Amino acid sequence: MFPITCNAVGDIVAIAQLLLNAHAALSEARGSHKDFRDLSDELQYFSDVLSATAGVVRESEDEALRSNVLEQVQKGCDVINTMAQRIIKFTPLGESLSSDVDFGERLRRGLLKLEWRFSAAQSDAKECRLKLANCRGQILLALNV
Repeated sequence: MFPITCNAVGDIVAIAQLLLNAHAALSEARGSHKDFRDLSDELQYFSDVLSATAGVVRESEDEALRSNVLEQVQKGCDVINTMAQRIIKFTPLGESLSSDVDFGERLRRGLLKLEWRFSAAQSDAKECRLKLANCRGQILLALNV
């Protein structure tokens, strides 16, 4: 996994898409602890804010606003980088299974779901969610929304 950086406004859109993919992977792990579902929801919220923010920041001539928003996006990216190291092997959970997938693949995926459910610490998911929520709030505050 490569580190996420946010050096330009165009990066915001790419990060938003990455978050949607992570959200899909986390959503697939049904039956997981509430903290993990909450983290998945926060990824969706953060992605929505980034998508809405990209155009505003791109059109703004206020360098202080742009700098503040990009700083908060970078903080969010740092949180995501940390989280990604913990969930990267679970990305197949975000992919749809077709009806022609063999039993072995279904079993492997089921075991991956179980591993996801029991391997990550609940406090890690909660901490990441809170940090992302804080970054999201700071972005909205900077935009006066």
